[in-house]
Amino acid sequence: MIKKNLFLFIAIIFLSLLGGIAGGVVVHSYLLSSSFNIPPLGDINLGGRYQNGNVIISQPRKVVVEQDDRLASVINEAQKNVINFYIKKSDSSANNKSALDVKSFYFPYERVGQGLALTNDGWILTSAKVSQPANFIAVDYEGNIMPLESAVENKDGSYFVKVTAKNLRAVRFADKNSLTRGQLLAVLHNNDVRVVYAENTNSAANPAAVRSSEGWSRMVKINNSALITGEVAFNLDGFAVGLYAGDGLVMPIDYYTQFLPALLNKKEFTRPYLGVNYLNLSAVISERKLTGALVTADSKGIAVIRNSPAAQAGIKYGDIIAEVDGIKVGADNSLNELIQSHQPGEEIELTILRGENKENIKVKLGSVK
Repeated sequence: MIKKNLFLFIAIIFLSLLGGIAGGVVVHSYLLSSSFNIPPLGDINLGGRYQNGNVIISQPRKVVVEQDDRLASVINEAQKNVINFYIKKSDSSANNKSALDVKSFYFPYERVGQGLALTNDGWILTSAKVSQPANFIAVDYEGNIMPLESAVENKDGSYFVKVTAKNLRAVRFADKNSLTRGQLLAVLHNNDVRVVYAENTNSAANPAAVRSSEGWSRMVKINNSALITGEVAFNLDGFAVGLYAGDGLVMPIDYYTQFLPALLNKKEFTRPYLGVNYLNLSAVISERKLTGALVTADSKGIAVIRNSPAAQAGIKYGDIIAEVDGIKVGADNSLNELIQSHQPGEEIELTILRGENKENIKVKLGSVK
């Protein structure tokens, strides 16, 4: 009798386990697989949901925990690179050490903008409108108040600000080639953080438009447009990717860092100058596979600006600029970015296709503010 009951007990346990396994397979096969694209067995494949290709998660729970830890670490470090700007207040209690004037305090809701520490000695990038530096103060993550010495406005409305400081936590800059479609980014939003992902790392309003060799067209498209202009986007390695520019677009950090050498050496804002308008042939549809930058007229009918370095070097309407210092001009290396990667006064070599002929032309870049 005892053996019979024991056998019956073991059989019940076995059948219960078997039923549980069968139920799990049914749930995965008919519910999760149809609703969430999760396979009955093995890894989870997220390919096609966030980016092209396959994203395989072998241990989802472990990945989530590690991602959360990594994100928390990035936020903690990124906050040390961010500078807050406030309108300067007068302290009426300065002559009365026993009194505190609440009106002289700075509160988080009074912040007029954020900035990014570019150098240890006080250069900051910000979209805050600080055209009159004497009217503003900057505050680092430790609460140290720093007066503004000068501010240089960029043509996109941002400012390079110099504050009185010695030991700022300078940010690290993300390389443009390190950013991929679908990559997660952290944006410091007010006193919170927003996690977004890159939808397109080479976004432009009209890739086939005629552009200037002194312009900039590459932007990073993200999946969130409810951010504030000037907020900083970081990758999960803690490197600054760029500043939010509105309409779901981030201006890449390398657009700003190209100006640093001139600012540090000459304390002025200058850019290299070639002086051509062009069409990126990689962006047009043609029966022939075309690359390079076709020198052509803009809406004002100008292809090569008179007396520009390009004009002095003999570059003409209809020329195709194929290479800059041996780097091919194409979808990933636009002419304006290759030019802007140099400094004013540098000599570069352009490879020109003119009809059936190929020429190498040396050009000394000019300077423009």
